[in-house]
Amino acid sequence: MDSYDQRMMNKIVILIMGKSGCGKSTLERNLITVSSNRFKKVVSSTTRLIRPEESHGKDYYFLTDQEYDDTDFIQTTEFAGYRYGSSVAEYQTNHKFPILCVVPSSAKLFTETITERFPTWTTYNIWFNISDERIMANMRKRGDTEEMIENRISQDTLDQQFEESGLSSSMIVEDEDLDDKDFAKWAATELILFEHSWEIHQLSTVNWNDEKHRIHD
Repeated sequence: MDSYDQRMMNKIVILIMGKSGCGKSTLERNLITVSSNRFKKVVSSTTRLIRPEESHGKDYYFLTDQEYDDTDFIQTTEFAGYRYGSSVAEYQTNHKFPILCVVPSSAKLFTETITERFPTWTTYNIWFNISDERIMANMRKRGDTEEMIENRISQDTLDQQFEESGLSSSMIVEDEDLDDKDFAKWAATELILFEHSWEIHQLSTVNWNDEKHRIHD
C-alpha cells in the first residue's frame, strides 16, 4: 500500500453543525490546538470572489469556474449562484480527524458520498444546540450590528434542517459547554475514545468477513 492509500484510510470526519455565531469555528480551532497531529481544518473551495478580510487557503480556496471543474470534490453544493465544495486533496494528510463545518443538508450529502466512495471512513456529527440569546451575545462580540443579528436569527432555519435531515448527533454542545474552558480537551478525549472503539469494530468486521470466506471456501 503506497503512502497515498495509507493517508486516505480510516478517516473520522468531524462534521460540525449549528447556527451562525454558535461557536463552531471556536471549537474547530480549539481541537486543533489540543492536538494538531490528529485534528485538521478542512478548507473548502468556492467560486465566489474573495472578500477583503479573507485569505486564500485559510478561509477558502477561491477558484475560477474552470479550476473548480478540474478539481476532484467529495461533495459540492451551490448557494447564491456560487459553488462550494471540499476537495479530496484536503484529506490527503496523516490527520485522523479532518474537521468540516457544514450545514445539515451538505452533511447528509457528504455522509452518503463517503459511504459509497470511501467505505473505510466514518463521520462524527457534532450539533450545536445553542440558545438564540447566547448566539446573539456571540455575534455582538464579533462586531455584528443589531440589524445583522436580527436578520440572521430570523432567517436561520438550521434547527429545522437538522431535524429533517435524519442525521443523528454523536455529540451535542449546549450553552454551558461554551463556558467550560476545558471543553475542547474533553471533546478531544471523547473523539479519541470513539476512534478506538470504531477501530475495534472495523477489525472485528474484517476478521468476521475473513472467517466467512474461510468457511465457504
